[in-house]
Amino acid sequence: KVVWGSVLLFSILNILVSGDLYATLYGMILPMMWSTHQEPITNIFGHGFGYRNFDDVKDNSTNSRLFGLLTFGQCLHNNHHARPNAYYYGTNYTEVDPGGALAWLIKK
Repeated sequence: KVVWGSVLLFSILNILVSGDLYATLYGMILPMMWSTHQEPITNIFGHGFGYRNFDDVKDNSTNSRLFGLLTFGQCLHNNHHARPNAYYYGTNYTEVDPGGALAWLIKK
């Protein structure tokens, strides 16, 4: 309830300040709604379905290329557990980490 109340409050404030409903919808509301679903998607698909690059990691973390793209790299979870301090979780050209690429770009 607190999360959705915050979304509503910030949405109303953004509409009042910007005067643009579409900018608020596409620039704020949809990304906020998607981010609330990324955590459970990562927990489900990052700990049970997919493949492992690092079998020496002592847990059930897995990778998913498709959900890795949809969650901005979070579902490259076995790679994350093997290298927790890395900001880019892809280990080869087939594992794309959009969030890590953005972090690399910001770092530059």
